[in-house]
Amino acid sequence: MTETVAKLIEVFSEKGAAKVTKDDIVKAFLAEDYSEVEANPDFAKTFIRIRRAKLKLERIVHYYPQAENQALHCLAELNAERGRYRDLPDSFRETEALIRKSLYPYWGDIQEEFDARCEVLGKWNDVFVSYTNRDAFATNQRYADLVRHEWGRKVDPAETSWNCIASIIAKYLQQNNLRTFYDYKKLKCGDDIKDEIRKHSSSAIALVQLLEPQIFEEPEAPKKNWCKEEFDEFSQSQPPQVGAAATHNRYFFVLARGDNIEDVLPAYRPPHYMTWIDKASRKLHLTLNNYQTDFDRKNFDRLRIKVRKVADQIVDAREKIINAMLASW
Repeated sequence: MTETVAKLIEVFSEKGAAKVTKDDIVKAFLAEDYSEVEANPDFAKTFIRIRRAKLKLERIVHYYPQAENQALHCLAELNAERGRYRDLPDSFRETEALIRKSLYPYWGDIQEEFDARCEVLGKWNDVFVSYTNRDAFATNQRYADLVRHEWGRKVDPAETSWNCIASIIAKYLQQNNLRTFYDYKKLKCGDDIKDEIRKHSSSAIALVQLLEPQIFEEPEAPKKNWCKEEFDEFSQSQPPQVGAAATHNRYFFVLARGDNIEDVLPAYRPPHYMTWIDKASRKLHLTLNNYQTDFDRKNFDRLRIKVRKVADQIVDAREKIINAMLASW
């Protein structure tokens, strides 16, 4: 937040939009006169933007005197500012700051509920892609034609420390304008960045996880199976009012190197894996072997289109969850 934004938010938080004077502005900016403030190239547009946001909040207070209704309508306003932008727009941050300075202190017991919903609107991504790099070479070689089709080159063993297939799935998802925390060209993996990944797997509307033989292998202690950790973090983190939303799915599994999930499951399945395995078995949405062929390149487009259908369901889940969050406490 720039200094200009911060000072204007302070001014408009203390007074009504119609009551802010030039003297108030001069005082807030510690300026000699108003012309000095106007000389700031960011001032005019920022002033109009924040004044408009303040007017909207004043209308909410006028029509909805009860704190609960004010908070819900403020969330609706934040959701409108958030829109479908991939990055959080300045107008969202500014409106939230105005709300917190001018209305939030009077909401009492509902502050915590407001915070939880605001967190989803401002910080949660649409999708988290979970995968492992532990057997990347074998997976990349199995689907070398797909990798060549998408990356324009053969799989080089020297470049197979990262899972090309996970990046391709992430690429297809991003092409549908889903919000993600990663660049598909620099896809991050729990195997590599460990605990840093927790906050992302626990703040996503949907989980897309690439299943392959290595994913279910239990590593020797003290090492962790990070795909299992990501599944658990995601499962334990629920957005507010998720139960009030219409039926929707948040789990999507992509099967690699097998025609059915039994092909990638280990002979011994640790008991603490069973919830994960059961969920993966029931929520399997995509089997890569159905789209991999040396002869019909149209299959690659069918794969992309299939991922588009997964993206449609993720968007639908987000809309239902957001609508439920905005409807009631």
